[in-house]
Amino acid sequence: MVEEIGLRVLTLRDFDGSVHLIPHGTITTVTNMTKDFSYAVLDVEVPAREDVDEVLKVFVEVGAELRRDPQFADDILDDLEVVGIDNFTSTQMTVKLRIKT
Repeated sequence: MVEEIGLRVLTLRDFDGSVHLIPHGTITTVTNMTKDFSYAVLDVEVPAREDVDEVLKVFVEVGAELRRDPQFADDILDDLEVVGIDNFTSTQMTVKLRIKT
């Protein structure tokens, strides 16, 4: 978390509470992960015995339901995107999904 932006130093606090002091002259790259929108990226493990087409169909349906749900509708900006099968073993497959928020 950014705690302070001073004239010469940027002060960040780590998840575990550590404080990082970064002189402005050493900053070469800044990444804003939430400018205008973000993607929630999900890796979902599914048993390998399941029908892939049916699994993907269910994910798309659940994503559409979330967009219609008043609790989430304002935060979900586009349909759920099924990126594909990221990993496949004899016991499970990992389905990669993302949704624009």
